[in-house]
Amino acid sequence: MAIHEIRIDWDKTLLEEPNTGHNRWHPDIPPVVRCEPGDEVVLETRDAFDGQMGPDATLQTVAAPNLDVVHPLTGPVYVEGAEPGDLLEVEILHVEPDQYGYTVQVPGFGFLRDVFPEPFKVSWDIADGWATSPDLPGVRIPGSPFMGTIGLTPGHELLAATAEREQSLLDRGGFVVNPDGTFAVVDGKIQKGVESLTRELMTIEAEGNYKAAEGMLKEMVVVRPEVQKILERLRDVPVDIEPKFVTAKSLLGK
Repeated sequence: MAIHEIRIDWDKTLLEEPNTGHNRWHPDIPPVVRCEPGDEVVLETRDAFDGQMGPDATLQTVAAPNLDVVHPLTGPVYVEGAEPGDLLEVEILHVEPDQYGYTVQVPGFGFLRDVFPEPFKVSWDIADGWATSPDLPGVRIPGSPFMGTIGLTPGHELLAATAEREQSLLDRGGFVVNPDGTFAVVDGKIQKGVESLTRELMTIEAEGNYKAAEGMLKEMVVVRPEVQKILERLRDVPVDIEPKFVTAKSLLGK
């Protein structure tokens, strides 16, 4: 059994150390390390905002963070012999938390956005298995560290199917594009949009309607102007590849 490591400099952002990670799921991103089944991998990680919410961060920072750099991930890790569709069993042996943590509520985001319309931040001191904060005197939270984000990149076929699903929900009103170019879920429409899309997909599959499936691919597996604007904003986000996005033309073999 071999042990592999990906070490990072916590004084640097992912933009400054692009060879240590990525912040999107895409099958063309090359692995940082390659391992055999049974190997151990040590990963040092960054926080979700890539250092923006440190101990000295103010509410002004919480109110308007740079969301283009969320969420920096360490890796990818390539498992030799793994194929798209395989089930991978990963055992997390140990998670060592930092001595500092934070809880933030960015205006307009999260399940508590209606309760916290203004920026909010709690800075935590983590020691001896507990988290305490002068911002919440009298409160002590027992430690239970876990992997915040971990997963497998989609293959090209799954990536295309995901693009089709998200574009369909956008067309059905489940998502809207905000004036600043971000996306938001429409509470009253997202469920209906999902139900409608699911019904349509299952009907096409049950009937074996190839023509309808081909028509959906032509309509949905495209990059719409509002999505293209978001992609343009991501041009300077650190990745060590030039992203190649699947289009309807390549899917249809044209």
